Amino acid sequence: PTRIIKQPEYKVVQRGQSTVFECKVKHDPTLIPTMTWLKDNDELPDDERFVVDSDSLTIGEVTEGDEGVYTCIMNTSLDHDSASAELSVVERPDPPTDLELTDQKERSVQLTWTPGSENNTPIQIRGLPAPPARPLAQPDGAPDENPSDPLTGMQANGAQVQLA
Repeated sequence: PTRIIKQPEYKVVQRGQSTVFECKVKHDPTLIPTMTWLKDNDELPDDERFVVDSDSLTIGEVTEGDEGVYTCIMNTSLDHDSASAELSVVERPDPPTDLELTDQKERSVQLTWTPGSENNTPIQIRGLPAPPARPLAQPDGAPDENPSDPLTGMQANGAQVQLA
């Protein structure tokens, strides 16, 4: 029987990079195999960035439009097998905008902002500069009991911090 012995694997690729989906097949050597690749259950885009080899698909200079599910199908005159994997494209997040400092006190300040697009890349907030800033209160409103912790309990669009 025709069997895929190395399936394509889930990929997370930065925009502009290349990626390769492998699809290695074992089949009756007396039969002539035909490999077909699909994107989202449709034909691959007619684009020179997509290169199909006997056991792989290479996508050069990945763009956001390349995201989707890629399927390799191996056909022989007797049977076939298929396997799929997803491609996710990530990019550096856009910077926040409309930063505003309010409620300035001797050792604290309220900072608010409008988040930029995440571009499929989760945003992490860190306390800078050293020594790290720390919240005035925990998420439940209780006073901060460990002033050496980095920022915690922050919301995605603002935080109240106390300078160490």
